[in-house]
Amino acid sequence: MVPVEQLFRRFPRLVRDVAKQCGKDVRAGFVRSEHTDLDKGILDSLAEPLMHIVRKRCRSRYRERRNRIAVGKPARGTIYLNAYHQGTQVVIEVRDDGRGIDLARIREPR
Repeated sequence: MVPVEQLFRRFPRLVRDVAKQCGKDVRAGFVRSEHTDLDKGILDSLAEPLMHIVRKRCRSRYRERRNRIAVGKPARGTIYLNAYHQGTQVVIEVRDDGRGIDLARIREPR
């Protein structure tokens, strides 16, 4: 068993690098794992999908600084990572304070 924190330590730098490449002002915030441990094999298999999710959120979910300020959000965006036990399962949560989901666009017929 390995602490999830071992995986989460990679993300602040990943977020910083991707944000810099995209010209966005985003940081990894409140990365925590509440002493959650997982099997090393499972943790290794989660690394790439989690990195993909974080990269995607950095690239597409954040507006320019002036647009964030105009809608009452802080100029700098934040991506949050969390892992915790829920009963006998481990929940890994990735959330952000980006622009959100455009429900009207999702409901449009294709």
